[in-house]
Amino acid sequence: MIAVQHLAYEVKKKGEIEDIEQYQLIQIWDKDRSGTVKQTGVKLGRYVDIVIEGSGKDSKPFWIETKSLQSTGFSKHYAPWSYPRKVVTKLSKTSGKSYSSEKGLAHKQFLQDRIAATNNELILDTTDREKAQLSSGFKWWLLDFKPPKRKKKPKAPSELQVKNMRNKMIAMPKGKGKNSVMISLGFKSEKSINKREENLSLIKNKTIELFSIKKWLIDDAKKQLLSGIPDDLIQSIIGESE
Repeated sequence: MIAVQHLAYEVKKKGEIEDIEQYQLIQIWDKDRSGTVKQTGVKLGRYVDIVIEGSGKDSKPFWIETKSLQSTGFSKHYAPWSYPRKVVTKLSKTSGKSYSSEKGLAHKQFLQDRIAATNNELILDTTDREKAQLSSGFKWWLLDFKPPKRKKKPKAPSELQVKNMRNKMIAMPKGKGKNSVMISLGFKSEKSINKREENLSLIKNKTIELFSIKKWLIDDAKKQLLSGIPDDLIQSIIGESE
């Protein structure tokens, strides 16, 4: 994924990688007794896979999350997150030792990325609002991989499964902290959530999508890198490499 972004930069001369595995703290906001939106003091840590530099002097970076998920049991990856978090203890089948796992981790990460990309107009102090927004936007790439022929091995999720994931991930978390997350996303009330175009755009713009080198080469890089080469030849070359 990182190599693809480097190549995309060389082709288009934009979108240079600023950092990888960058640690960020996402601030959670809520209303105080007077109704003013203030910091709660809670900051949720998040490692951002790929950070792309902003396009202008004062512009914010763009975040990319990459995941390799199997189609089998895919729905567990968009299980709802509870805030405050719920930690469950599981027993490892290999080591026999117990370990802790946070339920709904992917949903939590998705909400963190949304909060970080929100220009929250509920925060009246413009300086605080500017600091609260950490990115200009984000994208999740789910690796589109295929198992070797004639072998029963894990395969990537289908387009339908990814569509279902997009529909589920825009939901608010469960738990008593739901209102804080809602405020942190710039929503005044629960009624306003479904009416916001921003919520719908996360689905329309395919914020979560399957990613394959083959598709990227044909759809995005063809004009610059493969100019003059017929589609059928490109498909044949890529097909032989799979």
